[in-house]
Amino acid sequence: MQEDAYPRQEIKTEFSQFPDGMRIGDRSQREDDRYLFLESILAARNHLYISYTGVDSQTLNEEPASIVVEELLDTLDEYYQFPENASARQTLIRTESLQAFSPINFKDDNPHSFSKENLEAAKALLNSQPTTEGLDAQSFSKSSEYPDAVSIDQFLGFFLNPSQYWIKHSLETGFPYQNRQLEDSEPIEPDSLQEFQWGETILNNPDILSGKSEYVLDSLLPVGVLGKLSYERLAPQIGSLLDKWNSLSTGETQPVQVDLKLETLRLSGTINGTTDNHFKQMRFGKIRSVDILSGWIHHLLLSQTLNVSNFESHLIGKEAIYSFKPIEKPDEHILELQELFFKGHTSPLPFFAHTAYAFAKAHLRPSPRARKSPRDIAFSEFTKLIEFPFLIQGEAYNRFHQLCFPDPEVALGEKFETIALKIFTPAI
Repeated sequence: MQEDAYPRQEIKTEFSQFPDGMRIGDRSQREDDRYLFLESILAARNHLYISYTGVDSQTLNEEPASIVVEELLDTLDEYYQFPENASARQTLIRTESLQAFSPINFKDDNPHSFSKENLEAAKALLNSQPTTEGLDAQSFSKSSEYPDAVSIDQFLGFFLNPSQYWIKHSLETGFPYQNRQLEDSEPIEPDSLQEFQWGETILNNPDILSGKSEYVLDSLLPVGVLGKLSYERLAPQIGSLLDKWNSLSTGETQPVQVDLKLETLRLSGTINGTTDNHFKQMRFGKIRSVDILSGWIHHLLLSQTLNVSNFESHLIGKEAIYSFKPIEKPDEHILELQELFFKGHTSPLPFFAHTAYAFAKAHLRPSPRARKSPRDIAFSEFTKLIEFPFLIQGEAYNRFHQLCFPDPEVALGEKFETIALKIFTPAI
């Protein structure tokens, strides 16, 4: 009962005897299928079982159910009450494994499978996986070697990837590192990544914001027709972002020198994109969870440094603008980040920016139509990062997580939930 399978779609052919479409009174295959679904519900006596493919087996992206199934769940939410104020989706929908040999099918006292062959395959799969403990943190910990001063970039880099920071700090290595293979042929047309890089370069050039863009474009884009076509695709998107930039606040942005002396740590560095009471960042793409985390930390540091009561920050992306309102006592939030920063020097900190943001958002702003609990959402996002590392942050980002937290169940425990809510609650 997945979306593209039911109700069936009307398919027109070139040799159709009704080239002008349907007329009043003609039978509709789609309406017939909706009626059959209603008949199936009314015919059920003891049980009603509906199944659909909810996850793409190649990309792990969620796939919606048929519209008639979604309407049924909405109707149940409207007329019935489920235990603990849960929704129909949370109560009735059960997610099964993608493979018959998945160890999940044999873990519980009430297994989902009784196949001996698949049981042997699940045992072999478990024996081939690394231990759940990951790297021995105690062997490499340097609890007595806390830094007394760091730059803003180092402080921010820790929270963007605590696992990578811990490995570099404790092992003093950049492992793992893998060389990328160069393409044998040069593409004729620029791909989306190349156009994104062009867009970022153009937006980060000060001449663009001052209107002197012709020289920058000529030196950046390809020569000839290809460059002209690329500019025609980029120009409307850049213009839209610049309109958002100019609509937020007036005044020329200036760099701000930050030098904060905390209880046991000194933070210093330069933050660009600041006016008297605003901080703005622009990205040639949508705002990601790591951008929100970075913007939130910058917002705290600038609020504490400038000491302006109405200070706001804005992250400008293609799809939306993400804003941070004035916050009282930013120093308290900065001290909480300092505490986590020091904990990350003793052992790997179970914090994963993308997964933590998904969990915190689902926990703080639950959707009435949510199909999963916040923890299930976090588990789905975390395993997606491991299985498909190039989708979000690149391979090295996730390999560090696998070294420190090879078992998702251990990585996403209570400690992860506490840290995720502590960091993202005031930001969300």
